[in-house]
Amino acid sequence: MENQTLKEQCNIIIERISDRLYHDRKCIIPQLAENIAWIEICKAGQIPEREVIPQGRRINPEIISQIYDPLYAKGATREVAKAILERCAAYLKEHTESVYQPVIQYLREHGNLEGFRYETRPHGFGINYEWLVRCGLAERYGIPEKASILDREICRLGYRMKS
Repeated sequence: MENQTLKEQCNIIIERISDRLYHDRKCIIPQLAENIAWIEICKAGQIPEREVIPQGRRINPEIISQIYDPLYAKGATREVAKAILERCAAYLKEHTESVYQPVIQYLREHGNLEGFRYETRPHGFGINYEWLVRCGLAERYGIPEKASILDREICRLGYRMKS
């Protein structure tokens, strides 16, 4: 995937995932919609309520209607799942700078993410640095490290501003 554009990478991922989502619509797409609702709620400077989909809909009804409603209005087809994933990928690309602002600021100040810590919501999955690589904002590199059980150096994965 290294030599492909972000759009090509997203299309490949969307094709792979849309088949899975076709069979598992009750779990994945509502979770995507909840995560995007969280982004909208935080951008609006609000505190998330118990039900984030209705709160996100009040803030940005357009995006919620594009990524949540079709699943229930049109049924779970491969085409519906693919359209939802394409819209989610486009939304995330449009909002990468604001969503990843603390990470990008740290990268600009320090050049890499060594020592970077950012508390995420307790039930979240943390920060996906690979998205910054896919968007062309960061790159992966190996950080040499002595392994305590080996007599040689190994490399662990690091991220830095793309040069």
